[in-house]
Amino acid sequence: MFYLVIIMNDIVNKPKISVIVCCYRGEDTIVACLESLLHQDIQSELFEVIIVDDGSIDRSSEIIKNFLKTHLDSKHPDFKYFSKINEGLSIARNFGIDKSNSDLVVYIDEDAVVYEDYLKIIIDYFDCNPSVNCLGGEVELYNNNIYFARVLQDSIFSHYMKNEKSVIGTNMAFRKIFLNDVGRFQPEFTYRGDETALFAKANDKLVIGRSQMMRVKHFQPPNIKSWLKTRFENGYFTAAIDHFIGKSTRGILLKLLKSSLFVLVPLFLLIALILFGFSNSLALSLLVIIVLIILKKFFLNGFVMDVIKEFRVKRNNRNQLKDEIFILYLIIIGTYKEDFGYIKGCYFFRNQKWCS
Repeated sequence: MFYLVIIMNDIVNKPKISVIVCCYRGEDTIVACLESLLHQDIQSELFEVIIVDDGSIDRSSEIIKNFLKTHLDSKHPDFKYFSKINEGLSIARNFGIDKSNSDLVVYIDEDAVVYEDYLKIIIDYFDCNPSVNCLGGEVELYNNNIYFARVLQDSIFSHYMKNEKSVIGTNMAFRKIFLNDVGRFQPEFTYRGDETALFAKANDKLVIGRSQMMRVKHFQPPNIKSWLKTRFENGYFTAAIDHFIGKSTRGILLKLLKSSLFVLVPLFLLIALILFGFSNSLALSLLVIIVLIILKKFFLNGFVMDVIKEFRVKRNNRNQLKDEIFILYLIIIGTYKEDFGYIKGCYFFRNQKWCS
């Protein structure tokens, strides 16, 4: 009888959903994130918040502990704080799964905030769509006072999010049984590509849903330098994913060759111009090759025009030629950095032994 009472209490007290916030050096943003989770329009006992401090080297730990001490009381949901050594994002995400008590888990970054109906929308969606095991939502701009972030959000990022299969790591929810069934997040993906690697190994077990009502506000890179860093990382971990899924050697070499051409030909042109000047036939030949590569890579497949069209829609078709030229520049230089990252990633992960 006593054993039965314990079981019944566990069932009654079990939350419907766990919010997992993985934090690394989030001292400037973590408070806003946690405050947004305090004000959800569902009963507090229906959700818990798992904060995973992944070995932050700033004041994140102190700030989180102070927040929990000053903001939480019996009326608020169950917030749990865990501090661990830094092992990367995927391991931190898996750690959060271990500490959660619900059948649904949702991940948001420490630099994101959610709307008051956020968790209710997720719970209702999963209840109404029993076959869906992964849910993605919309990502709005948090730092909309910065010109670069606005342009990036309304062009390249917005175009990417038009794909109904696009799920962003800062706004994704899962059934826990699915995560356990596919082996959770892959440990080698330490700060990017974690959800892509998860989806790759899930294969046909993955059933993605998208909700336009499931919204978070998230920071975009504030300047070119920080954005190019993300482009390099994207290429680097794309190479990791190609190796991880067992892409054919021929396919990887072909992609590596294309990336190398795009990275090296402009360098050869610069050297030729320095050594021989603009009138040299070698330099002119390389210049023609670069133009052809750019035309093939960006214009003939319609990608650039699709991004520009998306930007015009977002800006209500206002004539902004300066911004559109800037977007073209971002696409070209961003792809350059991404290809460079792919080259480096192919070298680094060529003999990687993957965790099972």
